Amino acid sequence: MRIFKLARYMSGNSLIFEAVRETRNELFTAISVAVVLWYLASVALYMAERTAQPEGFGSIPRAM
Repeated sequence: MRIFKLARYMSGNSLIFEAVRETRNELFTAISVAVVLWYLASVALYMAERTAQPEGFGSIPRAM
């Protein structure tokens, strides 16, 4: 809890929070695209490797 109290005295934190607040739409879009690409790559990896290595790629979450 003391760390959170110290955060208000650090001027750099306000700059970081302001930058995140101003670009939250772009950050949300970039993170969403990254998650979708990660999922699609996992599906492709699962489809390609499931018969050759079923212990390592037995499901999509295991391929992730």
